[in-house]
Amino acid sequence: YQRRVRVSCKRNVIAIVGGSISDESRSILTKAGYQLLEMPQLDCSTEGQVGDEGIARIAGTHMRYWTWTMTEYEKVFYIDCDIVLLDRIDEIFDIPLNENEIYAAYFGAPSSNPVGTGFNAGMILLKPNKKLADEILNTWRSLFDTLGCISDQPYLYHFFNKPGRNVHFLPYAYNVRKKIYHPMKVFHYAGPRRQKVWNFYLPPEDAKNVAIMKNPEDVSRVWWWFFYDAIQTYGLQEW
Repeated sequence: YQRRVRVSCKRNVIAIVGGSISDESRSILTKAGYQLLEMPQLDCSTEGQVGDEGIARIAGTHMRYWTWTMTEYEKVFYIDCDIVLLDRIDEIFDIPLNENEIYAAYFGAPSSNPVGTGFNAGMILLKPNKKLADEILNTWRSLFDTLGCISDQPYLYHFFNKPGRNVHFLPYAYNVRKKIYHPMKVFHYAGPRRQKVWNFYLPPEDAKNVAIMKNPEDVSRVWWWFFYDAIQTYGLQEW
C-alpha cells in the first residue's frame, strides 16, 4: 500500500477479502491503509467443483470477479497482490472506457505474445456494472456441466471477446514478468506460489531501493525494501 500511495494520487486502495482471510490478516491490511471489501469466498471448491491442477494451485483467483460489483466507483484498476508498482500509474485512469470493455496486460512480452493469444488478468482496468457482474458469474457457472470449472483468466479473455464487448491491451510496461524489460512500470511475480518473491527471504541489510534495475534480483531487493519500509511505517513489527 505504501508504494501504491507514492506512485499514485488515487488513495482508494481496496482489498477484496473472502472467508479464507484470517482476522490477523484483516487487521494488518487495515493498519496498512487498505479498505476491506468483504465478499463471499469464490473459487472452484466453493462452487462444488474440482477444477484443474492450475486452478487448485492458485485458489481464490476467481475473487477478481467481484471487482465488477464496485459500482460506487467510475473506474477500478484491479491489481494482483503479487505485483509491485515501480512508477506512477495515474495515467491509467485517464483512459476512456465503456462498461462492455476492459484494458488488460499482455500475457508475455509483445514479441512472444501477439494480440489474440490471451492476456494476463493480474492488471485490469474496468468500469463496474452490476448487470455485467451478474452475467460474468452466471455465464461462468453455466459452463460447469460442459467444461468444468474454468480458470478465471482464459474465461475473462473469451467473455470480453464476444460480440458487443472488447479487450484492449495495455503496454507490456504494465506487466513485466520474469525478465527485465524497459520501460518498466510494474513487475509481476506471476506463477505458482513457490515462485512468489516473499518465499525467498532477504534480510534488511540486503534490501535496497535499486535506482536502475538490471535483473529480477534487483526487483526482489526493491520489493523487500518496500516491505521493511511498510513494517516501520505502519507499526507492524510484532507481525
